[in-house]
Amino acid sequence: MNQRKKQENRVIQPKSLLIRTLLRWKSICLCTLIACILAGGYAYRKEVKAVNASSKGQTSEVDHDYQTYVKAFDEAIAARYAYLENTVVKDMNPYAQPVAATTLFVRDNNEEIIIDPDVTNTIVTGNTTVVENKAANLKTSTLLSGLYYYVLNGIPWTEIQTEFNLPEGVLVDELVQATLENDLLVIKAYQSTTEDADKLLDYVMNQVTVKFDELVSLTGYDNTELVVLDRNTDTKIFSNNFSWLTNRVNEINALVDAKAKFINTYSTQVSSINNSSKTSVSKKYILKTMIKGGILGFGLSVFLVMMYLIFSWKVLSSKELLGNYNMQVLGVLPSRYRKKEVKGINRRIVRMDKNEKSDLPEIIRLELADSLIEKLHGNTDDLVVISDLDPERVQKIVKELNESAGEDKYKALSGIRDDIQDRKALAKAGGVILAVGIEESSYPAIDDLLELVDSYQVPFIGTIVC
Repeated sequence: MNQRKKQENRVIQPKSLLIRTLLRWKSICLCTLIACILAGGYAYRKEVKAVNASSKGQTSEVDHDYQTYVKAFDEAIAARYAYLENTVVKDMNPYAQPVAATTLFVRDNNEEIIIDPDVTNTIVTGNTTVVENKAANLKTSTLLSGLYYYVLNGIPWTEIQTEFNLPEGVLVDELVQATLENDLLVIKAYQSTTEDADKLLDYVMNQVTVKFDELVSLTGYDNTELVVLDRNTDTKIFSNNFSWLTNRVNEINALVDAKAKFINTYSTQVSSINNSSKTSVSKKYILKTMIKGGILGFGLSVFLVMMYLIFSWKVLSSKELLGNYNMQVLGVLPSRYRKKEVKGINRRIVRMDKNEKSDLPEIIRLELADSLIEKLHGNTDDLVVISDLDPERVQKIVKELNESAGEDKYKALSGIRDDIQDRKALAKAGGVILAVGIEESSYPAIDDLLELVDSYQVPFIGTIVC
């Protein structure tokens, strides 16, 4: 009786597996193409994301600088406008401005006084007086310089603001001017009236006197004396009021122009970054990734097809069938793929198997099979053809066999596993022929059919592979 190997010991012919895999070249190429496109899309998105991140980082950095500088410009401009709003200088009368002035001198009582009639001081009234002392002493110069810088930057104005009922934003220090020349300190105080100018100068002199005592104590320059050489209150022409106002307006205009230039530069820089990002996507990287994706897709699709063929337990070739069963191959019909005869490229692929090189048509091959059956079994009319193929396919094979034999000696039994009439016909048969379809018949189904043949003890003649 026909012996067969167990399914777990199934023999797989590598060439048969390769041929049946290559017959799916369209699906493999499609998977490869899809993998290329997906890999290219992934690479492109990754590149765009990286470029956008880089561009965003650059733009973010530029935006941060932009906000910082624009804020600085706005604050500077706002400060200039606030200054113009709060300054008292703008309200000064350039033709008759009340001013109180004094000239201070520091005397060192430890040194001999040198009389120098060439040293003069012009006070605010325009009168010229002779100063009897030229201070060439380092101590007096140090103390006088300290007082000069104190008047410019150190005097607290809160008290005088309260006294004059001035708003908090008014810059009181602008009402007081100080000049240091030839070791003489000249202080001028401006106000809306001569009385207020005197009052402001008195406040400054009180602060200066206190500061002088602090400096003497700090430096240890004892026996020095702060001398008021002259003091006068008058109304004078404040001619520099016009140039002062022009300079302030020019400052604001310069800041506005600088801000506009900066914004224009920023726009150009952002545009440059955006233009750079549009052309910085690496086509070479995308192409390499597409190739890699295609190779991966090709390999994966081939692997999956092979796994499907292996684990579907389908018969892949007549040679593989003989490797798993001890049976006679009566005939091999032209190869089929997806129930259709192979043509074109598929025909070239199947011809890799030497058993597929014949160009004989199916009817001739069945005639040869009939003659071999007659030789092996004799001329009998009780032969049946069993199979797990579609009944129509089995009927077609039986019809062509009968045409080749010239009589109806073959009968198709497609339902012997579940049809009682076919079982009865099998039991009465004088011989059995198994029709096996490549990639259509499965080993479990063939096993079931052969077990039935063994059970009914019907002679097994061989198989026709189609």
